[in-house]
Amino acid sequence: ADPELVSAYAASGDLLGEQDGAADRPDRTDDDEKSAAVDWSYFRGSPPAAMEATLEDLRREYGSVEGYLEKRAGFGRQARSDLKKWAT
Repeated sequence: ADPELVSAYAASGDLLGEQDGAADRPDRTDDDEKSAAVDWSYFRGSPPAAMEATLEDLRREYGSVEGYLEKRAGFGRQARSDLKKWAT
């Protein structure tokens, strides 16, 4: 499923108007891309490598995406099952 997820993520940059050069838009501020822990400019344009690295980090720290959802986000098995039912 990773290739599909990475591909969908990469396509989102165009949909969100975040293609290269979007930082030059007059409605953006420096604070839009700065955080104490994250360099958000890395994600501008939704590069596939950003999602690949995110998935790798999630698996390293939590064992799986599901592990992250359960342990860090508090989105347990039942909630995920309910979402899948609702979305299909």
